[in-house]
Amino acid sequence: MRNVLLLLPFVALLGGCSIFHRGPRAEDGMTDRHYNKQFAHIPWEEIGRSVEGRPIYKTEFGEGEDVTLFFSCFHGAERATARFGFEFADLLHKNPDLIAPGKKVVVVPLLNPDGFVRGTRNNANDTDLNRNYPTSNWGQQPEGRTVDFGATPASEPESRIVLKLMADHQPDKILTIHQPLKCNNNDGPNGLALAELMAEYNGYEVKPYIGYPTPGSYGTYAGIELGIPMVTLELPPGGPNSAEFDVFWGENRDALLAVVNCDLAELSARD
Repeated sequence: MRNVLLLLPFVALLGGCSIFHRGPRAEDGMTDRHYNKQFAHIPWEEIGRSVEGRPIYKTEFGEGEDVTLFFSCFHGAERATARFGFEFADLLHKNPDLIAPGKKVVVVPLLNPDGFVRGTRNNANDTDLNRNYPTSNWGQQPEGRTVDFGATPASEPESRIVLKLMADHQPDKILTIHQPLKCNNNDGPNGLALAELMAEYNGYEVKPYIGYPTPGSYGTYAGIELGIPMVTLELPPGGPNSAEFDVFWGENRDALLAVVNCDLAELSARD
């Protein structure tokens, strides 16, 4: 039986403090009371734990064989991506009719809770969770950049959670949320039609390359090497409780739904 928890993933079990409230960054304005009330109604299932033992959750919506996996907050310092993921889950929970028949979406809104608490890009092992996948170029340091790949491919518990979800759900499409480059980054040629579809709604530029190499990235692994249609949505700059957040959430709400509900065969036939 699934361990479905009606709990708020924003609350860290260690110390009982909100992971949105982390000392000097309290100016984000996110309080336990507000977000407990806002998101506690969503049925969350714990799917594993971070390096420091914080739970990582998913929630599922819709029924069908066409599956979209959605991940946000690979990088803890990209704080608005976590709220973006929770808002997407909240939207689908409150409006189940937004999902077309035969479609299913699995949402993991906060993959890196330790980095989120710390306000760091990397996880508690100082590994970049978006460079820790078993790609052919894992461990290759790009010129002019220093990358924390981890000890081995998929060395981190957070990365292994992602790989298990892929094995369990065999996704047809993948969406990941990052910040702050403001583009629809198609991860491999099979994601181009999805990126172009999103651009019809959010108006962001479609980019097959974000301007620097990303060895060991999830997009390289799932999108390029496995060939799963995938888009990395890069949000514009802006904090999780800012006026900018309201703008880019409004810009992307329908773009996300379009990806979930599209028919890949019909989409490819348009080109």
